[in-house]
Amino acid sequence: MLNEEVERLYPGIYYNTLNIDERYPGGESPIEFYNRIVNGFEKVIQKNSNKKNILIVTHSGVINIVYRYINNMQWSNKIKSIPIANASIYSLLIEKSKRVFELENFKAF
Repeated sequence: MLNEEVERLYPGIYYNTLNIDERYPGGESPIEFYNRIVNGFEKVIQKNSNKKNILIVTHSGVINIVYRYINNMQWSNKIKSIPIANASIYSLLIEKSKRVFELENFKAF
């Protein structure tokens, strides 16, 4: 749906105005989104634990959640996102129980 159509059908309803458990019309709530991302991330890590490298390509909303999750930072749809440049790279090192970002918001062009 184009932004103009969303604004016409649902005036004033924005992701950051929803209550944490309030569903966007025809969609999921912020907490459902958060849980889907964290659970999906953990499944990918677990399923590929025998691999040396994993590539995940995603958008900034997912990066924001994974970054905050890994760094034990509070997350809410009402908290401003971490700075994430378009087409930026994040590199996450995972060794046993250690998880640390080695590269954050990198953009070489």
